[in-house]
Amino acid sequence: MLETRERGLQNRVHLSSIEAEINQIDNAFLEIPAKIAELNKRGFVFTKDMDDALTLAEEEWNAGIEDDVEAKLTAGINEVQQSANRLDRAMAQLVKPNQYAVEKAENELDQLDNLISATEKGIRGRYSAIKTTIDEIYGDIDEANWGIDHLNDSEIKLRGSEALVQVAEAEWEIDGEDEGPDGFLYLTDQRLLFEQKEEVAEKKFMFITTKSTEVQKLLIDTELRYLGTIEQSEEKRRRLQWGSDEILSMTVTGQADLSRLRFHIKNQQAEDWKETLQFVLSGEIQEDRFDHDPEAAEEKLVFPTSCPNCMAAVPPLPGGVSVHECEFCGTTIQASDE
Repeated sequence: MLETRERGLQNRVHLSSIEAEINQIDNAFLEIPAKIAELNKRGFVFTKDMDDALTLAEEEWNAGIEDDVEAKLTAGINEVQQSANRLDRAMAQLVKPNQYAVEKAENELDQLDNLISATEKGIRGRYSAIKTTIDEIYGDIDEANWGIDHLNDSEIKLRGSEALVQVAEAEWEIDGEDEGPDGFLYLTDQRLLFEQKEEVAEKKFMFITTKSTEVQKLLIDTELRYLGTIEQSEEKRRRLQWGSDEILSMTVTGQADLSRLRFHIKNQQAEDWKETLQFVLSGEIQEDRFDHDPEAAEEKLVFPTSCPNCMAAVPPLPGGVSVHECEFCGTTIQASDE
């Protein structure tokens, strides 16, 4: 038993897990900008917050944290090695074991184990915030790429100035029922869309599906300006259910057939979706574009109050929209500088 514990600790003596994490942080400052640039090329433009967070983390890393971590790592390895040497001497006395020798070895094992854990914890505490930021950025990049992949596989066609914001696997609970079509919920800076994408049973025998077909159909395509109250909740609706369902609901104006929308959001938080929707509706999302120009943003774009062709009223539009198609005659209306 003592020898097994010793072998396990010998694998940690050089604090290689800490060194690996330090290398990962250094590599991230080189790798992430390239990944963000690739996202922009793929059409995901809302990456400025990632870039800003990475810049701040790199500044903190270079302002002294990296040097401090390296110094602590060197000192830690030396201290741990001294403890490991004492353990080696204690283990050597077990050729002819006696109670004293066994207790001595156990004591040295405990001391080395505790020292390694304390040293690792102390060093990690110095850079944990930076590592958390980097891990979150990697997660955001993976989520954005996942969303783009699904968008490219959908029947949705973005408009010229339109950009993807967020995607989630979801179930549209029509009429408030907790059953409905499964698919993907898409949020752009102009629209909210839901595309059904699932295997639907065509034939069943004794409750067993014998024939099914994949259904892919765009069921919801609504302008963000029609959204009213947005709410989120967590509901436990099934017996023996582990956890709660994430529910996102909203009122819709101007569309009688969609006066209220309700979705079961899967693998994401409905509260995050609510916050993102409000962020988009406020127009603040445009400040997160990778090519955002604060000076240009001060020149606010405005639309005429009515269509120049049919004189139909032009409704309020989300921030960032520069082109609008008249709902009555199809005329393209271009915003102009205020």
